[in-house]
Amino acid sequence: MNPTLAITTGDPAGIGPEIAVKCLSDLDVLSTCRLVVVGNAGQIRRTGAALHSPLPQSVQVWDGKGALNGAGPFLLDTANVGTEVPPGKPTAESGRAAMAAIRKAVALAWEKRVAALVTGPISKKALHLAGFEATGHTEILARLTDSPQVGMMFVTPSFKVAILSTHLPLREALDGGDVASFQLRLKHVSDDEIRRAVDTLRPAGIASKGKLKKTTRPELSTPERGYRSREVGVLVRRSAGPRREG
Repeated sequence: MNPTLAITTGDPAGIGPEIAVKCLSDLDVLSTCRLVVVGNAGQIRRTGAALHSPLPQSVQVWDGKGALNGAGPFLLDTANVGTEVPPGKPTAESGRAAMAAIRKAVALAWEKRVAALVTGPISKKALHLAGFEATGHTEILARLTDSPQVGMMFVTPSFKVAILSTHLPLREALDGGDVASFQLRLKHVSDDEIRRAVDTLRPAGIASKGKLKKTTRPELSTPERGYRSREVGVLVRRSAGPRREG
């Protein structure tokens, strides 16, 4: 059986409900998972009507308590939260609706009712208007699961990247420790684009008294097209630290 995934509708004033509606009718999505959309059912139906894409008849309303029967898709209603939210304007109500969906989805994952969460876009402004002290999904999920150590990772079929800091300006990141670095890989780019990247990073390097490094990657280059691949970065070293012998 395909894994069961929960997708939150995010902030109902944004594009999250549209994404959810399209997922509920997307055969490519539905053929790879049992989908549970978590959000205000009325808002989702109104969004579907506005998009001229009514919800398919196969959608089952689920209360989040009983067993999931069949392939779905399923709709878990957050009930009275986010019933009347105008599009395009973050409000306290849309912030409460977004948080309600996240909490329900996390509870499902915590109880192992779903295998993973897919989170719709949220508005930090709306969350603050609703009285929540939150900066993003990473921090919200960490708090709801009581996880002292968390990380954000971007995964593609060819590589995985875990970032060191979140919501931190480049200038502060370069001031963050004895050794800090920022690297930008430019693949199949012209010399002009490489120069623009260097010019963009140079102020941060100068301000941090760092060293601007450029490294050519010949194995990634395509000379016949006049393109090259470069790694451009800023390295800041404040303390040499203990020397390792051997």
